[in-house]
Amino acid sequence: MAMSISISNFKVDMSNGFLELGPITIPVILAGAGSVLIEYFLALGFWLGRWKWVVAVVGVGFHLSLLCIMQIFKLDLAAIFLYLAFILPLLPRKTKPTSCSSNEN
Repeated sequence: MAMSISISNFKVDMSNGFLELGPITIPVILAGAGSVLIEYFLALGFWLGRWKWVVAVVGVGFHLSLLCIMQIFKLDLAAIFLYLAFILPLLPRKTKPTSCSSNEN
């Protein structure tokens, strides 16, 4: 908890044992355990076909919340764009109708 004061990467002070995100106050132990569980969910969720969209939304939200808590250079922004790169191939493609005019004699 004292690392939130001594390491300049943290944007919030958690030295009192609580993470205060606006009106929400979360004990640091629950925030740490929750972030580990979210990471497990993200790691496993992308392998499950029907959950990929839910996992992408949770991942983007998770990394946006990390932007408010700590600064790890551009890791969070890079992760958000990688989620998009992973999800974009799953979008349905609009195909143009092709004309099969092979009746040339």
